[in-house]
Amino acid sequence: LRANGPFPSGRAPPRGGVDGSGPEVSERLVGLMAEAQAFHQAALNGTDSYGIKKIFQTWDRDGDGSISRKELARVLKEISALTEKDIDRLMKEVDANSNGLIEFDEFVDWIMMPPSKSQVRAMLDFKAVLGPLFDVYDRNHNGSISFEEFEECHEILQGALQRSQDEESESQGQPVDKKDILHLRIESKKAFKQADSTQDGEVSFRDFVEWMSSHLLSLEDFKSVEADLSQITERLARIMKQVFNLQMLQEVKTVSAKVQPTAEEAESSKVLERLLDTLSKTTRQLEEKLAENLVHEDEGSNFWTEPPAGMSVERLKGSHMRLFPLKMKGGVEEVTLEVLCIPSMQGSKDPSDRRWLGEVVRKVKFKEGQQARRNLQHTGTDVQVDRPCHYVYEPEKLRWTLGQSSQEFDEAFDLLPSELTVFCLLKTEANLGNKIGWQGIKTALRAAANMELMTRDDVTEFEAYVQDDVRDMYIEQGQLSSVTPSSSPSSELHLVNEFLATKLDISPRHVMAKLSQLNMVKFSPVWKGFMNS
Repeated sequence: LRANGPFPSGRAPPRGGVDGSGPEVSERLVGLMAEAQAFHQAALNGTDSYGIKKIFQTWDRDGDGSISRKELARVLKEISALTEKDIDRLMKEVDANSNGLIEFDEFVDWIMMPPSKSQVRAMLDFKAVLGPLFDVYDRNHNGSISFEEFEECHEILQGALQRSQDEESESQGQPVDKKDILHLRIESKKAFKQADSTQDGEVSFRDFVEWMSSHLLSLEDFKSVEADLSQITERLARIMKQVFNLQMLQEVKTVSAKVQPTAEEAESSKVLERLLDTLSKTTRQLEEKLAENLVHEDEGSNFWTEPPAGMSVERLKGSHMRLFPLKMKGGVEEVTLEVLCIPSMQGSKDPSDRRWLGEVVRKVKFKEGQQARRNLQHTGTDVQVDRPCHYVYEPEKLRWTLGQSSQEFDEAFDLLPSELTVFCLLKTEANLGNKIGWQGIKTALRAAANMELMTRDDVTEFEAYVQDDVRDMYIEQGQLSSVTPSSSPSSELHLVNEFLATKLDISPRHVMAKLSQLNMVKFSPVWKGFMNS
């Protein structure tokens, strides 16, 4: 990314007018969330510097090659109303050299930060989930939550939670004890003080995100449940608004009439009761959805945390080739780098401190000639296998560093449960990302068989299972017949293999969930959320 330098200043002016205003600007910023996710993933994979520059250009409205505080404020206020103090704090976070401008290098560094390290990233990443809840708390829509607004919402949600707990306790015959995901088990004043991080008597959207995001940051794979969480919070927000409207209507009628409730008012009370029941269930549903995707240390999950932003297998391979350049005089036919990246136990209790380790083994196949014959004579094969080299990832410098010995890697490998080692093989083939293709799956699982983490029969059976699954999909779509003519098995196989080679793109966790369902590897809470998908 840095090799390409900052975005050139000589370019067309911003769309919509000299100051970047106009109807197209709002439309452009509506897509901010999707763009932010896309360029963040591109940054993680190290594959799309142009895309990052394009976003930088969008934010740099006057085209001078840097983002000013005013330009940053304009973008962030599209997310939510922010105070000047919020803007100052967020600007300070991104403006590393404190010169009042965000240069391209600072922009890249910010993109590489996970939400746990960046309030701006957390606001972008969690807007879809937390935005609807914030809007409900912010009753007068002035961009911040007063104590009165907070207390009203908090007490309604507390009542809904208590209703749900009473029902569950009654059905189970015992008290229910669950994680306080929504901070509803503490009284309003204390909760408001926790949420108001600036202690200015109001909760801004930045405060709200900081207050709520700790639970979202605890999720093993936030992106996998983001859509479900967004739907639940939107439903919660709709119900809360209906509850407010009905309560307000009842208060007005009670004050004005001061008589026995009419049939209409009695019906309103029943509707309110039903709404509160629904609110109760939705509140519990949100808690349970978050809780089921948390990975608890007592279940052995401390063996796994997500790799840090910017870490990639391709960077590791590049570092290895620079440190150990290959002499091509011997007539090289093929070079293969076999890589495995695993988490160390060092720093396992805090994802930001966790050390990540890599092992690289280079295999060189020589063309027919003197070098090939020499290898064949000494090793019985025409492939030269280099000794394993071990690396440690330095997240601050976004680079892999050659380790002094294999000791830390060997100890981490020995401690890693076999099912998580298989998962690490899949993640490595996925370039430590969240998507892997069919060839990567086969390579990872065959390596697992070579390491005796799975049996070869299981690998063969899994590959056949996936092929049958694709075939069944084509039968359901009417593109294949369930009774295949004997003359067409090759064309059928070609259709299935073409789909697997070009269209299969799934999460490594999905693969592990299916392997667990087929009893080929042990279950782990790391892929718990994918078991029924």
